[in-house]
Amino acid sequence: MIAMLPNSRQVLWMLVATSAFAILSLAAPPPNDVCDQAISYNMATEPSTTGDFFVQMQGSTLEATDDQPDLCGDTSASKRGLWYVYQNSSIPRGSSLVVTVSTCTDITDFDTALTLYQGRCGSLQCINGVDNDPECGLGSDDIHSTISWHAETDTSYYILVHGSKRNHTGTFGIYMSHQAPLPPPPDNDGSGSSKQEPSASAGTLLKLPLALWVATIVLISERI
Repeated sequence: MIAMLPNSRQVLWMLVATSAFAILSLAAPPPNDVCDQAISYNMATEPSTTGDFFVQMQGSTLEATDDQPDLCGDTSASKRGLWYVYQNSSIPRGSSLVVTVSTCTDITDFDTALTLYQGRCGSLQCINGVDNDPECGLGSDDIHSTISWHAETDTSYYILVHGSKRNHTGTFGIYMSHQAPLPPPPDNDGSGSSKQEPSASAGTLLKLPLALWVATIVLISERI
């Protein structure tokens, strides 16, 4: 029995099916792979908006695509990363909250870096970038990163979680927290009392009006 060789149409359909299978088998990047799809945490919807708050998340940059934003601080190369955004519209105007984002968790398994932005996607302003966190205390200090800043009301702060170098990818755990800033230091030595106003002195007396000095001299001369 002679085997039938596939004709050109059959070969074409085989190639199309193989290509489609190869495309479908590729893992899709995470939703927050781009800035416009950043995972948002609007703290105005949380139960505590001016006190301590803590939330932990998990992500992976293995399937993330290259990001091309401006970098600053300790970060200096375009890398694959995931986006998060912090917002809090209930911070009183004129005040701020201290926000901290960190990959200092047991889940993190690669050398991470964090870059902080302010503004809107497409016109972001790079505020700071950090790489290593020597105070993490979980295994190697070289793979964890922590960044903190003072957040103001009605301002969007974007955080890009990425690798320290282009080929650094993996799974990470990330936590985000905020708390009220420390009160300002006292005005003096810490006793809490206000500063004393300087008392009158010779320097103050010299500032008396000239007419008063003349009247005083005349009065003294009449008594002599």
